[in-house]
Amino acid sequence: MVEFSLLSGPDRGRVVTVGALPAVLGRAGTGVIPLVGPGVWDRHFELQETEEGRIVLRVLGEARVCVGASPVTERVLKNGDELEVGAVRMRFGLSRPSSRSLVGREVGFWCACGVVVVVEAMLMGWIGR
Repeated sequence: MVEFSLLSGPDRGRVVTVGALPAVLGRAGTGVIPLVGPGVWDRHFELQETEEGRIVLRVLGEARVCVGASPVTERVLKNGDELEVGAVRMRFGLSRPSSRSLVGREVGFWCACGVVVVVEAMLMGWIGR
């Protein structure tokens, strides 16, 4: 997953997480990840993943996006890139990976080991008779 930390605009401090690609970010519309601020178009830009796993930003229509103060129409994003989308500044980054708790699996493993030990002890007692 990727995320944008909003550095300016009405939602300053908010983090916009993009869970699945391709994704469109903008002010409004069905299937658009919301981004609010002056100069933000309804469908401002799109994110896609390349076969190599890189994230590509493509500006939609006549919208304007600057990466590192340079206007772009298409660009491979790097972790930490700062973007200007309309009057909104944001930082692109990779989301922290989510990890699942392994407590249940560990408890199950140790319970299974305990059952094996008990069964072996019973079999050894039965064979020893």
